[in-house]
Amino acid sequence: MVMKEYFSTANFSEELETRTLTVGILEDYDTVTLNPDCLSFNEWGIYRGFKVDKRRNQFLAGRYIAKETIRKEHPGMALGAINIVHGVWGFPLIHSDSLNQATISICHADHYAAALFFASNTHPVGIDLEEISENNLPAFKRFISEEEQSLIKSENLPFLEMMHLLWSAKEAVGKALKVGFAIPEEIYSIASISLTDNIYHLVFEKLPMLKVAGWLHGDHAVCIAFPSVWFLSEIKRRTDL
Repeated sequence: MVMKEYFSTANFSEELETRTLTVGILEDYDTVTLNPDCLSFNEWGIYRGFKVDKRRNQFLAGRYIAKETIRKEHPGMALGAINIVHGVWGFPLIHSDSLNQATISICHADHYAAALFFASNTHPVGIDLEEISENNLPAFKRFISEEEQSLIKSENLPFLEMMHLLWSAKEAVGKALKVGFAIPEEIYSIASISLTDNIYHLVFEKLPMLKVAGWLHGDHAVCIAFPSVWFLSEIKRRTDL
């Protein structure tokens, strides 16, 4: 296996405005040795503080794909000049002069990392990805209600993949709100799922201000959360690699 990078643009409309989110996915980052020179001085301190190699590599991969995703919208920026700090609950915040009004969201799986960049901090957005595996089902069934599981079956959707997509959707919303699962899990109850052009659209029962678009990326489920007032126009793969 070889490490690969994929970048996509999600375009939305909001009344007369156009909103754009940039998504980056890093595959099989553990097959190479990433260069920590991509880290800022502040990030170096965090990186050196990890005692476990796996956690250190996850952090480095997340920062790397986050900064490469940012550079799709800001070409020419040095990776080390982009400083991503931890917020009060550990969520990433961009702390660089030219990017202080922007939003970044980062997630990891065992061999993958992904990031979502939005050029503003005026709207909540978040990303999550999950490796699809039968081994995850027992844990997911404790958090995905019987009603939500029945929703998957009633729509004749692939059960294993959709269980991961629903979990990823809840995680993406938790990152958009920057609270994770610090709030009651029933807040993340999913009311409906629909499929259009290979994109799953998820609506939440108790969070009408947010919704999720999700898709399958190989053997991973990917979800992005965004405001309900945005209407998704397209998600397209970028070729300017």
